[in-house]
Amino acid sequence: MNLQFFAEGDGAGAADSTQTDNNADKGQETGKDSTTPPEKTYEDAMAEIAAKDAQLKKMKADLDSALKKAGDATKQLRAKMSEAELKAEQDAQAKEEQDEYVKGLESYKAENEAFKRYTLQGMNSDLAQKAAKAEIEGDMDALADIQKQHTQEIIKAKEAEWKASRPRVNMGDGDDAKMTKEEILAITDRAERQKAIAKHLDLFN
Repeated sequence: MNLQFFAEGDGAGAADSTQTDNNADKGQETGKDSTTPPEKTYEDAMAEIAAKDAQLKKMKADLDSALKKAGDATKQLRAKMSEAELKAEQDAQAKEEQDEYVKGLESYKAENEAFKRYTLQGMNSDLAQKAAKAEIEGDMDALADIQKQHTQEIIKAKEAEWKASRPRVNMGDGDDAKMTKEEILAITDRAERQKAIAKHLDLFN
């Protein structure tokens, strides 16, 4: 019985020893897998925050600088465009004024030449001026009316000239025949004309 007791005691002791060793190994293994980083201190957290703030400030400064450069470039571009547009407008206005001046000179020259031409055709100064203006403006209807009026004046003048030059008909009153107003006005001799007017006062009342 004593032997059995010792034998059992040894067995239990061996078992306990083995179990203790296993638990120690498990404890070591568990400690290796469950290793955690050290906790951050207040100073570490504040340092990280300061670093983030510095980074954000730098990014904002870089952005502000880029926006300022872009804004300055845009202003310069707009200023250059405005100057270019102003110069273009001034050039266009100067060209327009020059074109109008040249056009006026050409129109004046053409009208003056037309006036001389119509004057040589026998038109009086007033009709010649009207005809020249109508020609330059391209008003053919007005020009046709002026030329018709000029033709009528020529015919009228020729008729008066012919009547003045034809022999007077004696109507039996002893001196002059009965004359028309146009015939009397066509008499070139002033004394004779006044004499005829005096005899035909009824034509001038």
